[in-house]
Amino acid sequence: TALLLSEKACTGGYGLACRNLAAWNLKGEQGLPVDDRKARAYAEQACTEHESAGCAVLAVLYLDGRGVPVDKKTGFALAQRGCSDDQNATAAEGCYTLAHCYQNGWGTPVSMADAATYMRKACDLGNDLACKEMHK
Repeated sequence: TALLLSEKACTGGYGLACRNLAAWNLKGEQGLPVDDRKARAYAEQACTEHESAGCAVLAVLYLDGRGVPVDKKTGFALAQRGCSDDQNATAAEGCYTLAHCYQNGWGTPVSMADAATYMRKACDLGNDLACKEMHK
């Protein structure tokens, strides 16, 4: 199954598999119960493996205080890290989260110009939610 293959790949150092496990634990998908602590552990591993989307998942955990104390500055820094790979579609999640940080002043001063820049980047990298928000 996808779950078993992802667990094996994550153990082998494949960051995207760790990111998938983090997201599944965060949302309770693939037959897993919601488990914020496991989501955090997998997201930390993915981010350590330089997987942009893993940093984005970890950012959301810190921004929302899921499995960790709320820390908007850390969430913002992780969203920046998650958006740092310009050529990688997995950076779309980080850019989307970063846009919301700028829009809401999470860990950074509010900047609607920066929010728009990162929402556009997220959309350009394939984040459907970012594209929908841009066209409201």
